[in-house]
Amino acid sequence: MLPILIFVLAGFGNYKTIYGQYTIARSQYAQYHTTSTRQNAIAETAKVLKARNQLIIEYLRLLRQRFADTTQVGNYTQNVIYLDLETQINWFVNWEKGIDNLESPQELNKASAIWENYWDNVTEKVKAAKKEIVSFRLEKFQLQAEGLDYASTSASVKSLINTKFEQSRTARNTGNPELSRDYLISAIKAIYESTQK
Repeated sequence: MLPILIFVLAGFGNYKTIYGQYTIARSQYAQYHTTSTRQNAIAETAKVLKARNQLIIEYLRLLRQRFADTTQVGNYTQNVIYLDLETQINWFVNWEKGIDNLESPQELNKASAIWENYWDNVTEKVKAAKKEIVSFRLEKFQLQAEGLDYASTSASVKSLINTKFEQSRTARNTGNPELSRDYLISAIKAIYESTQK
């Protein structure tokens, strides 16, 4: 997820610049209430809303790509998540197209509120995609760990290790990648400790 975060942070500089221009325009309109300051405030508000939207679109595109690259979209759940991300991207793209047609601060505020409400719903889909990426990576890691040689380990330790692997798999399959990770770490730690004796 770090490359996604770095990209979004890189785009954030542009957003901050535009936000600064928006803040100035808004302050000038609040102070002078002229037609030109009103028009400038409207134009700068539209720009800042578009810049915010572009950050989210790029974030979702990068997340969708990371999701596809990691999981290879190999099952129904992954396919649904991938298509959900695509749907969200399309919504934000279409939302932005309507911004240029808005002519008043009230219309822009309403459009911004719609965007924010929609984003609140999208965050659940983002969490689902991230969770699936983590689960997929844990599964791959577990398959590698299960291939480790711990044949010289006692039967009771082997049983413990296999139980931890199974608990990890169960936790992952029930949507708890954090618990899956913890069980997997316990299994690997037990393998390591048993082979160091």
